[in-house]
Amino acid sequence: MQKEKGISTLIGIIIIIAAAVIAFGVIFAYQYFTKSQIPTPNVQPNSNSQNSNIKTANSSPRTRSDCESEKSQILKDSCYSEIARTNQDETICEYVALQADKNICYRTLAILKQDVNLCNKIVKDPKAVIDCYNNVKGARD
Repeated sequence: MQKEKGISTLIGIIIIIAAAVIAFGVIFAYQYFTKSQIPTPNVQPNSNSQNSNIKTANSSPRTRSDCESEKSQILKDSCYSEIARTNQDETICEYVALQADKNICYRTLAILKQDVNLCNKIVKDPKAVIDCYNNVKGARD
């Protein structure tokens, strides 16, 4: 009996696994470095107000149709909240999908407009309602 020369099965399996790991690493690295990054808007605080209203980089104000064209729901909600703040229009908060963000939208407008009735639109978060009432000047009087 002559011992066969060559690669054992165990070494062959190890080589295949190592090649697969390297291939997946290359694929993930390629995706990481080539995927499009979400652009960060160029925002500046409004110096005319004590509140931190946000201005977008372009000079024209954003509209609901701008928000509807956003690809992700997070960006849409952020856009609607920005419009609601800028225009001080609580009806825009209704377009915000995530309830927690909708509550923040109402709370922000309640404070900006000093309208305690907007605090009543906050749902499923009693602490946020109390915080809203405490931050609206008219509610403490």
